[in-house]
Order: sequence, then C-alpha cells, then structure tokens
Amino acid sequence: SWSRFVVYPQTAINARTPLVDLAIVHSPPALHGENYPLKAVATFHEIAEITEVKLLLGLRESATDSSSAHYVYLDEPTADSSARRKYVSVDVGSLDKDSTIERRVFFHSDIDGVKTMAARITYDVQVLVDPAIGYVTCSCKKEVSSPIEIISPFSIGLTMTTLKFETINKVNAGEPFLLLTDVRCISPWPITIDFTSYDLSSLVQKSSKNADSQLEELTLEKNDVISECQSLLVPFTKKATRAAPLGTYSLTWHR
Repeated sequence: SWSRFVVYPQTAINARTPLVDLAIVHSPPALHGENYPLKAVATFHEIAEITEVKLLLGLRESATDSSSAHYVYLDEPTADSSARRKYVSVDVGSLDKDSTIERRVFFHSDIDGVKTMAARITYDVQVLVDPAIGYVTCSCKKEVSSPIEIISPFSIGLTMTTLKFETINKVNAGEPFLLLTDVRCISPWPITIDFTSYDLSSLVQKSSKNADSQLEELTLEKNDVISECQSLLVPFTKKATRAAPLGTYSLTWHR
C-alpha cells in the first residue's frame, strides 16, 4: 500500500565558493639547516566587507611524523626555541572586499627530503540571498599546499695521510699525520663559509700550531671544492688503544 511509504525530505547544503586567490610563494630548494623564507599571499575578490579573517600556515604532517627537526617561525627567525612551531595562526580581523594580505614565515629543517607546506584562509562574508529574506553570513575556507625540497649545501670528505700525503687508514701513536678535509658545494645557490672548526677528542691533539680555521669568508658556487689540512697525532698512552675517535668537524655558513 502506498500509505506505508514515508517521505523524508533532504536538502544538500554546499559551501559557498570562496572568492580569494591563495598562494605560497617561495624559491626552492631549501637548504639543510637554514631558515628558508616563504610567504602566504591572499587576494580577495569578494562582494562585501569580510570579517573574522584567519590565516594558518605551517607543515602538513602525518600522524606518525612528529619530528622536532622541522619547524617554522613567524615573521623572523629567532634563537628562542619557544618560538618554534609546526604551524602559525594569524588573526587578521576585518578587511575590505578587495584586500590583499601577506604573511612571511621561515621554515627550518635538519633533515633532507621533501616536506609539504600548507596555507589555509578562513573568513565570513555577508551575502544577500533574497530581498525578502535579507543577508546571511557565509563562512568560507580555502587551502593550498606546496612541496619543499630540502637538500644539503655541502658534501664533506675526510682523508688521513702521512706527512708525504700518502693515504692511510690507521695511525701509530706518537707519529704525526695529516687530516685533509674536502668541502664540495652542491647547493644551487652561492654559499659563503663563515668559518670552520675541529673539535678534537681527548685522544687526539694537534701536532703543530695550526690555525683554528683555514676556511673563512669564502664564497662557493655549485661544484666548487675547497680543502683544508690539519696536522694531528695520537699521543702515547699506557693503555693500548685500538681505535681513537678523531672528533667533530663543524662548518658555519650563510647565503
């Protein structure tokens, strides 16, 4: 019987298309360890004043990616670790219907690879739906994303040699040897080396008064190679040592 049919009316409500152009502007690739600048640019083409404007800009990560090696700063990088964020949120407030806003962030990564930066803009606008009904408030949202490739600026090779520059893979206690360090620039951007340093372990010492840094204020183009040399020795000890860690080589740079 037709009387047994029950009709449940349904209405599909589609979100209003936001009248805004949103873009993430940057010049890839980013270099490992640098503060890489980006900016979000939003240009509105609305029909009326817009309110409750909010901009969100940051890293798009999976639920399993919680590494502290990636973060962003709003406006300017700082040494204050409390300013590091996975994303930044900016309350812009109210704007004219044809406004343009820009906000800058700096992205930092200590791991090579590809990360995704996302930007999202949300706002409210009053829209006339019918003269008899009046205006309604429409909440609009738009989101874009952009991949960022992170690459190392250098490849560094360490070689041990005798004082005659013959390559060796082991040294004798009390005998000086040379540690050659080759630095190759693999960045597509020019890089300036500020200074370098060797933080030697307690089992290794300098055999002469070497300069702390032989590479200072040098600008490298892609594939340029520079080298420095340190004369070292492992002093005699009462206890025989099969392996002695050399220490750490550090390089400070900027672009």
